[in-house]
Parts: sequence; structure tokens; C-alpha cells
Amino acid sequence: MTLVAALKPPLNVRSQPFVAPNNIIGTLDTGMQVSVEKQEGNWLLLNAPIQGWIYQKSTATSCSDSQKVLAAIPPASDSSTPIDSGPGLLAIAAEQYHLGHIDAAIALVQSISAESTAYEEAKSALVHWPQRWQIAQDQFYSAQHAIREGRWQDVLDRVESYPDIRFWRERLTPVVREAIKQQQRTYQANTVQAQQLINRE
Repeated sequence: MTLVAALKPPLNVRSQPFVAPNNIIGTLDTGMQVSVEKQEGNWLLLNAPIQGWIYQKSTATSCSDSQKVLAAIPPASDSSTPIDSGPGLLAIAAEQYHLGHIDAAIALVQSISAESTAYEEAKSALVHWPQRWQIAQDQFYSAQHAIREGRWQDVLDRVESYPDIRFWRERLTPVVREAIKQQQRTYQANTVQAQQLINRE
């Protein structure tokens, strides 16, 4: 998995593998996932989400079966000035977290140094991200159980307080839709039954 890790986004996508003022054909935001066709020197040829060349050192790579993410950062113009890669890494970690890759996200956050301006935010993420993830996961499985037992309102009651994690919200959405549909059916059936009782009277 290759992700954009530009320190000063957006990252330019070029028509040829070199820097020129007239060969920029698009841009990519930090954290976006890209598909790499091949590499030539320090340049990567993309085939998605846009076809073109980007600077390899403005990307980060991760493996789904690994806890480690190797991030390559572009060189500073002044070698005496340290590069703060923390904000970029934190942005990538957040995107991975919302995509459902919590292990890769945590590994990225843990790699942020104490000297980074993003360190305090990274420390907070290490505490709160796993907690929110566990809450979302538990509530999702509870919602599935409620659906099986016909407790439609219990499912709907979870929506407002459900953690804002894209991965789990996307999984919960069809469960909520099913609960709404079943609740409407129950309401319609009860309405028909009530009307029949009224007519008998």
C-alpha cells in the first residue's frame, strides 16, 4: 500500500519523471492511497487515482501483514533544519485508521518522535483511537444481535452516539437501514391491525 506523505500538500503529479513548471497534470492530498505501476530512480509512475509521476520520497508504504510503515520524506532545502515528519505521518495514520487498518495506524503514530509538533496529538491518539475502535466494534456486534432479536429501536438508538470511524460506520449503515425497514413494516402492520379493530367496533 502506497500513500501520499507530502509535508507540504498537495503533492504534484507530473507528466514526466522530473521537475518542470509546465509538466504538472494534477495534485494529491496527504493520506491518499495511490496505485504504483513502476519506479524509475526517485520517481513513481501511478495508474490511479491519476496517471502520472510523483516523487517517491513524498510517499509512505505499508504492508497489511506488518506493523511497520516505512515513510520516506523529501530532503530539506537546508540540511541544518530538521524535518518534522510528525504531522504528515499523523495524517496518514488517521486515514489508515478510518480505512480499518488500525494496526498500521497505531504503528505510524508510535513512530512520531517526541520532538515533533504532532507528538501531543499522537499521544492522545494512542489512548483514544483504540478505545473508540473497541466501542464501535462492540456496538456493531450488539446491533447485529439486536437485529436478529427484532429489537429495531435498539439499533437506531446507537446511531447518534456511534464513534465517528468511517470503517465501522460503513459497516453499521446496512444494519441501520434494515432496522428502519423492519420498524416501518412493524408500524404498518400495527396500523392495519388497529384499523381492523376499529372497524369491528
